[in-house]
Parts: sequence; structure tokens; C-alpha cells
Amino acid sequence: YGFGPISLAMIAALFWSAASLKDKRLRVLTILFLASLLVGSVSGGAIGIWVNSYFDIYLSVSMIVGLIMHQIWRGQIGNRRAWVVVGAPLALLVSFVPVWAADPPLFGRAISDLAEKQDQFKSEVSFLRAHPGPAFCESLLRCYEAGKAYEYDPFNSANLVKLGKLDAATLVDRLSRGELAAVQLCCSIDFLKGDDDPFIIPQTLSALQTSYELALAHEGCYIYVPKNAPPRSSEAARIGSPTDGSPIGRQGKRALVSH
Repeated sequence: YGFGPISLAMIAALFWSAASLKDKRLRVLTILFLASLLVGSVSGGAIGIWVNSYFDIYLSVSMIVGLIMHQIWRGQIGNRRAWVVVGAPLALLVSFVPVWAADPPLFGRAISDLAEKQDQFKSEVSFLRAHPGPAFCESLLRCYEAGKAYEYDPFNSANLVKLGKLDAATLVDRLSRGELAAVQLCCSIDFLKGDDDPFIIPQTLSALQTSYELALAHEGCYIYVPKNAPPRSSEAARIGSPTDGSPIGRQGKRALVSH
């Protein structure tokens, strides 16, 4: 699933690695590619995890393809035959055509939406920052950018409870008392309650529903604050009006969790 667009580059990297394994200057890159391919194949596959597992593969393939192009240009591959010099990069570009053809507007939308997504992210970070105190974030980056010290996050705390390393009552009690200034989730509480694998301690959802209220809702970012919280600052009030953020599907949710 993660290699469809770069299948030709992967094949080229495999052949290049086999030919370069005896070269002391290139052996380290060959080992990186083959080792990351092995580790990624063993640990990848789960939704939301394959992206993380394949970072090293993408990185090594990128470097190898760059070296292949360099060697072709210098005549070390193909002896500077014109069809090789022109055909190799052209073949790589053509290999992306099926992906582009599947959804032509996708790439244009991805670029045009960048500024809007960045502004949305900044507003979410500003909202968290405007609520002083500890936070419970599914997106660690949002909490980090808001200057929140890390204590727990929904995904890892749920795993700690399953392993017997954390008592769920500890976190539930803090939520019931409204001790956490903000709780950021990728989906609404109602959506998570209807999920059979919500990636969050189930008891916390009831505590959140009782003691917290939705203060900001964007696609992929729902922020809850205590119902008895003091009046918000002008900045928080300006950006905190809930919107109709549509909940994302389970696969998208899991991919968000991994990030």
C-alpha cells in the first residue's frame, strides 16, 4: 500500500544494492536500504503504523535514486547512451502517472489547502495556549507547540492501562474534577464512544462527557475544556467557536494517532 507510486524506484534500488554491495563507499547505503526494508516488512502493515515503519525505506530509496541518476549522467551506468540518460528519469516520472490519473485534482488540492491547514493548526495551538494548565492531547505536536508539558496522551495511556502500568482511575479522577485545562482529541466524544476500538481509555470518555464541553471543533481536532472553567481570554474566545468539523473515519483516525 505504501509503495505503489515508487514501485519502479524500489526495483531500481534493489538492483543497485545488489551491484553495489561490494563497494566500500556505497555499502553503508546498501545496508541501510536492505535493513530498513527487512525491518519495515516485519513491523509494518498495521493501519497508521506503516508510515512510521517505512520512513527509512523512503529515505534510502531517495538517496539511491539520486545516486543512480548521478551515475547515469556520468556514464557509469549505460555508458552515456542517450536512451539511458533520457529514458531512466522519464521512466520514473511515467511510473507516477497511474497515481496522478486516479485523482488528478488531488495534488492541486493538497497544495492549495496547505495555507488553510497551516492557519487552522496555528489557531488550534493558540487556543490551547490560551488555556493555561496541563492538557491531554492526542496530537502531541499541538500540545508541544502550545508549551504544554507532556503527562499522558490518549493512545499511550490506553496501552499503559492494558499493560497494568497505569490505573485508569487516576486519569478519570483528574478529568472528573476538571483538573486538565484542555483535552484535544481527533474525533468527537460521541464518535469515539461508537467505536469498538477507540484508542482511548473508555472510562475517560464518560468523565469527559460529564465534566467537559466542546470548545473548538475542526476536522481532525476537537478540543474540550472544563464546564466550570473561568472565562476565556479574548484570543481563546475569538478562535474557540465550535464549527461543524466532520469526524474522520477509523483509518484516518488511526493514521492521525500514529503521527
